[in-house]
Amino acid sequence: MQYKEIGPAIYQYDFPENLAQDLINLFETDDRVEWDKSAIGHGHKDQEIRTSQEFAFEHHMPITAGRVKDIFIPCVDHYCEKHDLNITQDEGFNLLKYEGGHSKYDFHADASWTMYRVLSALIYLNPQEYEGGETYFKHFDLSVHPEKPAVVLFPSNYAYLHSAKPVIKGKKYIFVTWANDLPPGMSYQILRNIAMSVGM
Repeated sequence: MQYKEIGPAIYQYDFPENLAQDLINLFETDDRVEWDKSAIGHGHKDQEIRTSQEFAFEHHMPITAGRVKDIFIPCVDHYCEKHDLNITQDEGFNLLKYEGGHSKYDFHADASWTMYRVLSALIYLNPQEYEGGETYFKHFDLSVHPEKPAVVLFPSNYAYLHSAKPVIKGKKYIFVTWANDLPPGMSYQILRNIAMSVGM
C-alpha cells in the first residue's frame, strides 16, 4: 500500500487512476446522477458558506460504491493501526462537484457536539484536471492538492479546521465521508439527539 503522512495525522493513500476515470465517466453520462446544492450542518442549503453540488453516491449507486470501498477500507484499517482507532461505521459516500470560478467551502470542522465523528475522508478523483480547489488546514498552514487520485484521511475534530478553496479552472470531483467508533448498531444520530435535548 502506497501512502505518506503529509501533515500531523493526515495520511494520503494512492487511489487507482483507472477506477477514478471510470467513475468520472459514469457521473458525466449516467441519468441517475442528479446534483443538488451541498448542505451544511443538518441540511441547511440556504447559505453561501458551501457552494459545491452533491450527489448521494452510495445511496443511489451501492454496487459501484462497493468498488470504491474495496480500496477505501484497507486505507482506513491501516490508518487505524497507526493511530489506535477502532472505526465501526461511516456515513456513506457523498460525491461533490466544484465548478471552476466559484465553488468552495469556507472554514469548518467536521465534528461538533451534534455530529459525532472521529475520522474524515476525502477521495480526490481528478486533482490533475483543475486549478485551485486545495483543502487548506488552517492550524497547520497546510494545503492539500494531490498530483493524482488519492484518499486523504484525517481527524474530524476542531484542530483540523479546514476549507475547500475555490476552484479557479476546471471541475473538481471528490468523495467525502465521515466515520466514528460507536458500538455497532448505534446510530451517530442518537448522540445528536441527546446533545440537542440538553441544549448543546
